[in-house]
Amino acid sequence: MSDLEPMTENAPIERPVSAALSTELAQLDESAARYARASMPANTKRAYTAQFRKWNAWALERGCGVFPANAVDIANWLAEQADGGRKVSTLRTAVAAIRAAHQAAGLPFDTKHPAITNVLKGISKLAPQEQRQAQPI
Repeated sequence: MSDLEPMTENAPIERPVSAALSTELAQLDESAARYARASMPANTKRAYTAQFRKWNAWALERGCGVFPANAVDIANWLAEQADGGRKVSTLRTAVAAIRAAHQAAGLPFDTKHPAITNVLKGISKLAPQEQRQAQPI
């Protein structure tokens, strides 16, 4: 599975996170296409892929639509993840990953939907977790 391939019950939908650029890349010259492919760092792609896979599995398990995702389903998933000890920063990355997958599929996704923003705000207040400070070198 490459980048963000949303999955259905039968088979994965071939939609890598960089698919949003794929049609544009075909029209770009070699140099411009190289820069466009480099627009998302590899670590971001890995983090997005991991978070999207978690959302995808949860949604399929519950019979929720992965594409387009329902904001209430996303909010419920975020709450469940927070109850499982996930940090709000991880959950924000997950929302960004879901947005990126929707963009790659050419679908809208409102990250500012009240169900999502209010749940994230509540998680921040009720389950605050201190940032880990790296040890000095």
